Amino acid sequence: MDKFDVVIIGGGPAGLMAAGQAAGRGLRVLVVEKKHLPARKLGITGKGRCNLTNTADNREFLKSFGHGDKFMRFVLGRYNNQDLICFFHNLGVETIEERGGRIFPEQQKATIIVHTLISWAKRQGVRIETKTSVKKILAHNNTVTGVITDNTSKEQTGGAKRQEIKAENVIIATGGSSYPATGSTGDGYALAKDLGHSIKPIYPGLVP
Repeated sequence: MDKFDVVIIGGGPAGLMAAGQAAGRGLRVLVVEKKHLPARKLGITGKGRCNLTNTADNREFLKSFGHGDKFMRFVLGRYNNQDLICFFHNLGVETIEERGGRIFPEQQKATIIVHTLISWAKRQGVRIETKTSVKKILAHNNTVTGVITDNTSKEQTGGAKRQEIKAENVIIATGGSSYPATGSTGDGYALAKDLGHSIKPIYPGLVP
């Protein structure tokens, strides 16, 4: 039975960033990704070019979040668009600004961002398990104790391999239900609800 300080469910940009930051603080971190490759949806963003962020100031960003502006005000106060641009610059990814203040990688390829994030996370010491899904988050007396996973890799014989992984912290970074083919099937809602959280009904929405 493996044991980690943090298990992160979902290997998208949020999951990889959380994993790398936690590992950089000396924690044992596992990312569980059900697809064969992390950050698949990131790889097709911006028509395959990856619109990383925008040059707008925090006030303009907050206008886009409606009722979520109070939460986002704290988040952007800790880590804003300029911090993100510097983060990638320090990893060797140069960026360019286009119409409307949109920021893209200079090489115009979203895969550059994907590979950079994955490589950075691994260098930080993150372990990434692909083709693995979390079936349940374990908890005892309102305290998280780990997760139960299924590895569906073709290399496994006799079907999926179920495993219990101990962890004191679990981060749900599965995204929403926006693009099932890339792994965004709403798994995180079910996992959170199973722990007793209330889930508001979800519905499709267009964003700029």
